[in-house]
Amino acid sequence: MPDSTNCILVAEGHVASRQLLERNLEYWGYDVMVVADGSEALRLLELPGAPCIALLDWNLLRASGLEVCRRVRAQKERPYQYLMLFGNPRERDGVGERHGGGERDGVAAGENDVDQVADEFVCRPVSMEQLRARLTVARRVVGLERDAERVRQQLKVVELEAQELREILPVCMACGRRRNSSAYWRHLDTYTRVHGGDADQGRSPVRDNRCAECLASEPAAETVYFPAGV
Repeated sequence: MPDSTNCILVAEGHVASRQLLERNLEYWGYDVMVVADGSEALRLLELPGAPCIALLDWNLLRASGLEVCRRVRAQKERPYQYLMLFGNPRERDGVGERHGGGERDGVAAGENDVDQVADEFVCRPVSMEQLRARLTVARRVVGLERDAERVRQQLKVVELEAQELREILPVCMACGRRRNSSAYWRHLDTYTRVHGGDADQGRSPVRDNRCAECLASEPAAETVYFPAGV
């Protein structure tokens, strides 16, 4: 599988259009994956390291380009992929009418969800110069989305560390009183082992946190050391 950040999937049913897109994309420096039907496009987009940009013909066999967009967007946990749907305005405007009186694929009758599932709807014909400019924007959007995802993952780590601190801080080191369950001491020992401290002395420093009664009866020391393996 090519580098996903520089890879574009082309799903185009028309042979001449497919070859034209492939040739120009390779000339512009992209890694290109080409398929002729919607089910194969969906399979490739669901693989680990899948292309980050997809050019999808509306009238694909086995699964339309719109259907591929819907299924990709339904997978909320996957890395962001920029989906560019090619068609004509009549196809886009007629989506709600073709749904009839019921509901299909989670879309109510009369509802046009093209703008919700596709990043861009590109009306044919489109010049290669316009397509190249659109792809430049698409790569920037993908980069920003993936940077945002990395920040979200870092925030999750920070939240977990903050939770550990919230569990440790309400311990009185003098009398053992605590505002948590009896299993609290296990959390404290685990924290000191994981985060370490004075490696030469085999000890882990824990800030002396005392309750109000102990502070009133005896001055608090600055630092208390516990054996790391306790």
